[in-house]
Amino acid sequence: MGATDEQGLPLSANSEVEPLWRDVRHRVDRFLSGVPEALAAVTEADPDFAVGRAAAALMSATDGLPGFDTDEERRAALEGRANSDWERSYVHAVDDEIGRGRWKALETWRAHHDSFPDDMLALHHLIMTLELSAEEGHGDETERRVRQTLHTVGEEATLLGQLGMGAIERLDLREAERLGQRSLELEPHGLVGGHPIAHVRFESGEHVEGALWLQSWLPTTDTAALFHQHLAWHAGLHELAMGNREAVLARLEGFGSTEGPFARVTQGGPLLWRCQLHGVLPKGSDPIEPSISELATPLVDNPFAVAVGYHVAIALATVNDADGLRRLAENSRQSDGPGVAEIVPGIAEGFAAFLEGDHATASDLLLAAERHHGRLGGSLAQREVIEDTLIEALIHADRDELAIERLERRLGRRPSRFDEAALARAS
Repeated sequence: MGATDEQGLPLSANSEVEPLWRDVRHRVDRFLSGVPEALAAVTEADPDFAVGRAAAALMSATDGLPGFDTDEERRAALEGRANSDWERSYVHAVDDEIGRGRWKALETWRAHHDSFPDDMLALHHLIMTLELSAEEGHGDETERRVRQTLHTVGEEATLLGQLGMGAIERLDLREAERLGQRSLELEPHGLVGGHPIAHVRFESGEHVEGALWLQSWLPTTDTAALFHQHLAWHAGLHELAMGNREAVLARLEGFGSTEGPFARVTQGGPLLWRCQLHGVLPKGSDPIEPSISELATPLVDNPFAVAVGYHVAIALATVNDADGLRRLAENSRQSDGPGVAEIVPGIAEGFAAFLEGDHATASDLLLAAERHHGRLGGSLAQREVIEDTLIEALIHADRDELAIERLERRLGRRPSRFDEAALARAS
């Protein structure tokens, strides 16, 4: 057996690597920046450490981790030193995913977590895979697995933040706030702990408080982390709700300078489309360089997950690209990604019809997509932009009763000047 850390998980037999590997896990656990550099330090210090090479192979394959070759790291992991059952299981799961693909390897990752619930490195990957899987009840499974890990490792900031997001999905805002605040007590600058707090403020309509808190707290966090941009997106939602046009435009410009093209699509696209729907920006205009639609274009050919597909659809809508949306719909029908062929074509064609002013067709297609709400991935606030579009289509199609039903339900949860204005139009 090799050395183990405070949770009993194996570390490299090379004592020089132990603090380096702890650093990798800390950065991954907390969604911090600097993972490529930290992982490179591990693999350089101990090239035979199988788990380090496997982690590099996995992140290279799924996240495009710079500086690593997936096949080379996979071979090194299989040939490297794995002294314990946990290490061998992790390497096997990575090898299975690279060899057979993410969706076929999902059961392997589930089995790994069942055997080693204290492996947070694997848990985060499993959670993201479940999020993209379009499986009914994936949120319930995620919460169960997070609780299992929490029971094993003890109170931990990231796990509490993730449980807080589960409470958000149930609209249990009191519990979400409690969990988020406790996470921040343990990790005051933790992005994952701040995440449910941002959602609580949004779902409560507390936009002034939410914007002020994010403006003061976000600069104290890891501003280079990609997840930091998601919290900046939350700040943009508050600023849009308050009618602070210049602040929202500044947020949009900020998304143009961040790393990670898909992260920019998922953050910038929905905020830009909301700005266009609410008249903050003209339809079809995009102040970001490169444009959100340009960044999304390569994904039109490969909408490998439902969450990817609907975010690409939103990005194309921001530049009135109805033809691109129909290409996305057609490509989605050929996709073997879970749920993509079933769900994404209707959303893409619904947005295309909306752009072309065929609001009856748009509302029919987006109404049909509502039954898949729990399979779309992302949070309530992220998915809400599809309902925003549906409500506009319903009003323009003179289907006021359906629009009013949705607006009254939303206003029953929180105040919104945009929803109040739409309700007045529908009434």
